[in-house]
Amino acid sequence: PAFGSLFAGAPAPQICADVIGTPDNEGACNGRLLAGRGLLRTRSNTGSSRYDSLQTRYNGRFLNKNLNFGATYTYSRAQDNASEIFSFGENAVAQNPFDIDVAEYGVSGFDRPHSFSMNFIYDVPFFKNQSGFVGKLLGGWQINGTYNLASGRPYTPEQFANSQIIGNTYIDGGFANTFIGLDNLRPFIGNPTADIRLVGITNLDARLLNLIAATTALSPTGFYSLNDLNRGIFTPVTRNDVRFIFNGPGAAREFGTPFGDVARNSVRGIKLNQMNMGVFKTTSITERVRIQFRAEAFNVLNHPTSGFGVAAGASLPDIVTENAGVGFADPFRAVAGLSSRRVQFGLRLLF
Repeated sequence: PAFGSLFAGAPAPQICADVIGTPDNEGACNGRLLAGRGLLRTRSNTGSSRYDSLQTRYNGRFLNKNLNFGATYTYSRAQDNASEIFSFGENAVAQNPFDIDVAEYGVSGFDRPHSFSMNFIYDVPFFKNQSGFVGKLLGGWQINGTYNLASGRPYTPEQFANSQIIGNTYIDGGFANTFIGLDNLRPFIGNPTADIRLVGITNLDARLLNLIAATTALSPTGFYSLNDLNRGIFTPVTRNDVRFIFNGPGAAREFGTPFGDVARNSVRGIKLNQMNMGVFKTTSITERVRIQFRAEAFNVLNHPTSGFGVAAGASLPDIVTENAGVGFADPFRAVAGLSSRRVQFGLRLLF
């Protein structure tokens, strides 16, 4: 479909062929240093951000100063039009190359509206001086811990396949020229209250993705469940049955635009909920030499927290809509894998 009205003020593409009789402007590229070149990508410092917050902190010492306790809570909102071009589940290409400000401005990739943390260290006072054999055996104990509870990280559902399928004839592959094979297309909203993992796809786009054969009957509703198609099941759905609609030429024709209407960073991953604890036993051997036994547990409550503490990599689930039904937006199938409870023991010589 033609979407010329969406590009008001944009010059028509010019091909410098210098072939007499062709409809192009034959002199368009005369005198240019890069005559004959096609698309040129431009990167510029156009980022803007705003952060507002209420920050609180408490620290105290109790039980004859044997217990140190601290807690913090932050209520905040972070907004920008680009958080980081190679991190936070984002890339360097705006969805709409003619609107890199208003359309992109939204919640930051690192926004966590609610963030609470707590820490404590308790030096057990019994036999603290470690006099005699009994004192060395029963004294020198310490219990410590940290706890973090925060809102999940926001992310933007995106797509992978369109420019590979349509090539230079499709607006994102030929006009925006995305990089590393990735599109920055966003899907369309179906039902904003539907399960976040459910994705629909038009008949045309299902055929372009080779998910249905040319001989397969078209869905009478105009849409199939992409979740089921990925499992070889043909289930007709309506817009109201799914959260997102895959953004392809069929959807672009259906919605009248190639730019999906899912807002940037409009979806949140699982919340951060992790407690770490340790038990230390420090025994004095001489005045200058001590030996310390350490038992440490990470993610004591065994919450499915990804990308924090003992887990490396991203802390987001699969954000690619093509993986609907096989991982997309599933909080328990995060990119880096989940961080399960870990326990470790150690022995330190202090001198």
